[in-house]
Amino acid sequence: MAHNERCRKCKETVRAMLEKLYGSVVPNRRITLATRPGGYADTPVYPALEGIYRSLQQHRGFEKFVRADYVDADFFIPDPGFVVEFDESQHFTEPRLIALENYPAAVQVGYSISRWKKLCLDLDRHDNRPLDRDEQRAWYDTLRDFLPASKGFLPTLRLYARERVWCEFDPDNPADVARFRELLEEKRMYSTLPEPGDLTVQNQERDPAVAVSREVPGATSSPTAPQSPGKPGEHYVDISRVKRNEVPVPEALLRFEYLTNAVKLRYLEGCFARPVKRNAPFFSRSAEPIEQVRLTSSNGTPFQAYVNTPKYVGGEKGSITLGPLLSGIEPDAIPDVQELSAVDRDLYRREMQTDGWLRLFCEYMLVKTVIHELITDTEEHENDWGYRDLKVLLDAAGAGKAIGGSNLRELVTHALRLGLDLSRIAPDGDQPEGPVDHLAPLPYRAFMARREEWLGVASSALADIRSRATQEKIHTVMKWDRYSMCAFESGPVFIRKEPDWLLPRVTSALASFTGWDSGQPADQMMTGILSPYLHILIGSYWHHFKEGCDVRFFEEHRELAETIPPLRQKLDEQWAELLKGAERTAGMPLESQTARGFQNVLDNPKAQNRSPAPQALPMASLEDYIKWANEIGLSHYVKPLTDVLNQLFPEPDVPKSFVSYYAQNTLGYSKVDVFYLYRKGSNKDRVKFRVYYNVLAASLGQGTSKEDILEMLPWNVGDKARNGYVDNPAEWYFEGYFTSKQEVDHFLNAIKTRKQHV
Repeated sequence: MAHNERCRKCKETVRAMLEKLYGSVVPNRRITLATRPGGYADTPVYPALEGIYRSLQQHRGFEKFVRADYVDADFFIPDPGFVVEFDESQHFTEPRLIALENYPAAVQVGYSISRWKKLCLDLDRHDNRPLDRDEQRAWYDTLRDFLPASKGFLPTLRLYARERVWCEFDPDNPADVARFRELLEEKRMYSTLPEPGDLTVQNQERDPAVAVSREVPGATSSPTAPQSPGKPGEHYVDISRVKRNEVPVPEALLRFEYLTNAVKLRYLEGCFARPVKRNAPFFSRSAEPIEQVRLTSSNGTPFQAYVNTPKYVGGEKGSITLGPLLSGIEPDAIPDVQELSAVDRDLYRREMQTDGWLRLFCEYMLVKTVIHELITDTEEHENDWGYRDLKVLLDAAGAGKAIGGSNLRELVTHALRLGLDLSRIAPDGDQPEGPVDHLAPLPYRAFMARREEWLGVASSALADIRSRATQEKIHTVMKWDRYSMCAFESGPVFIRKEPDWLLPRVTSALASFTGWDSGQPADQMMTGILSPYLHILIGSYWHHFKEGCDVRFFEEHRELAETIPPLRQKLDEQWAELLKGAERTAGMPLESQTARGFQNVLDNPKAQNRSPAPQALPMASLEDYIKWANEIGLSHYVKPLTDVLNQLFPEPDVPKSFVSYYAQNTLGYSKVDVFYLYRKGSNKDRVKFRVYYNVLAASLGQGTSKEDILEMLPWNVGDKARNGYVDNPAEWYFEGYFTSKQEVDHFLNAIKTRKQHV
């Protein structure tokens, strides 16, 4: 007897499989929502829903097929919050085809729309009880598909009843559970495929049931970021959002990734093509002969000397510059470096000021540090990664304190090494949370292979950590030229293949990898895991150059300098392709932001819109700030201030609500904050300012001191260090208000006295 698609056991088995993966599953969940297009009149999806609704009305003239203010979902999964529909043949009708034909490209769905259209054509079912039943069913199916936009759910997944004999799955068979998980992941992947002309569908409302089940108190991550239909904390392929929702990867982050890897290639080429500066402090501080000093596969110090950033050396010297490292290369003139600094600032000051900051920070750490560690450092740390990473996470959980700055950076890094995304992971009730001490002796690979034994306790720990994550002191660690400098001199050189979030792809790949016991060299193994998502131009430098890394190696292999420009050209081509994908994601051309080339940013970093997201605010300009000051009657303060400061510190940055001036080549920095003029906090009677007094004193010269700067300013100033970073003189500032024209004139006259050329 042939299997019947109405087999009750099939639906029961699907529920059991979902429960095996997610825990709680609510069958036949009634979801109250607007069921007529007018209820979405002020939302981005209104035109699409109105068009579908009218098309269904016009099909056979039935206009009143909506008779409820809710839809029923076959299965609702509260955590992470999405619907699974089990479609029998009666769902595949001509009205359903009409609805699908009118779906916008940006709709988030967890099934193949093209396959569902074909099923509508092939099956062409009819249900005339009542007469408008087909239109009604097609419309309610549409509303279920649009739940991500209307309720903030993850994409609706659809299973075709005849797709397979569902009751043959055994929820108690791990192999069947794995196959079912893979099937759901394949469904989810349909919503990630790029399509020309993708538009943005923005979430308008969150369902309270999802809000309760998905959020950890105190967490600030994006409330509607998707996770995959895998085990919570294991697979969470939220890339469906990247191309079809309102939170694409910020263009500034894509640019940051490109520039960091472009700088890696410039460093390599310089090492091969240029002799070292033998009198550089970097070499004089080394106990080894110059020929034996490493330039690559080191601890990051050679690259710091290359870009001449200060390095803490202790004693009474504090932080000093160790370069320039190479003859004929001045750090301030290295291509891409200035722009990289500008993009780095943009990421913090603009993109991080959103509810999704934690996700962005985790992605930033993945790009800046963890991909490097996985490919180049796993070999060295086979015996101390794994359990020790988990132990750090467990020790941090339950401490009850806010976690920010370097502490958060370290926890994100430990989590990512384990294939865990701190910004998304949720407690997994199906996983054991008992003792894990028995795993302590295991090397990294063996530990990763036994993921099921520690995933539950890790998930709970990360959920607690996430609830206490804060942006406090994040500024101090989001610096491309601080921390993990070894990535610039050890590899890899890479760029992502698609303008998608790497977090879900990389963590899911590590979570689902089954070849930990293959015996493959660590760098090759990790390259294999990551290469589906990354173009890897050079992997581990140590292996690529056959352990050649010291000055002698580079001096004896000058001919290898010729191998770098083709790689740089390849990177540029891949970057151009990535931008094309980003244009499709944004639904708008990015030429104004990218096609003019990076040199424009060196000339004027503020001239570009750095985020492709349509809803992002445009970058302000100094003219905008001055116009605002004129409108509220502050021009007599602002005009003289900006006239003088523009001459002293040209081309200020204007990130949204304040004007930021920079000093060049001061206190060991090629570019450093010196003076802010705020819009927020200012009004018609006062202008709020911040002055980094050690930077300004150094810029003015002539023995100018902190006390001299204080004498220039109004009396109402506070003295503090940015984000509590008290050990860096460049981070100390006065902050206060100019409340009269006399105070402004006094400040400017004092500056002019010390800087006669102004």
